[in-house]
Order: sequence, then C-alpha cells, then structure tokens
Amino acid sequence: MTRVKRLRERRSRGVAMVAPVEVGEGGIDLLIRNELLKHHETRDRKAVGKACLAALEQWSMGRGARTVGQGPRHIVKLS
Repeated sequence: MTRVKRLRERRSRGVAMVAPVEVGEGGIDLLIRNELLKHHETRDRKAVGKACLAALEQWSMGRGARTVGQGPRHIVKLS
C-alpha cells in the first residue's frame, strides 16, 4: 500500500496524526493491570497498540490516569 493511500485511509477514519510510541515495562504492566492487555499479548505490537489506543480513549473521556498512593511509591492507575 502506498503512503498516500494509507494517509487517505487514515484521514477517512478520522485519524489526525500517527506517531511512534515507545512503551516500556511499566506501561505494559499498567495496561495489564487495567485489563486493557492480556499477559500473553505483551510481545504483539498490534495488541499493545490497541491497548494504548483504548487507554488514550478512556483518558480522553475523563477516565484517565491517576496516581494512587501506595506507601513510598505511586502507581498510575486508569480508572
């Protein structure tokens, strides 16, 4: 598929921008804890991408990340 065709397809779906995102172990753990990603999917780029998109959609609807005190460290939790 050509770049122009992909761009047109994305725009028709309402995609404003495509950007590479680096997800570390903490982000993967966060997605798993919030049941957006299953443990066996952690090496699947498409599954991780879908989980990240779901997290962003929740965040945009007011169900975003918040920190919950857990002693000296904090856990970021999607609610």
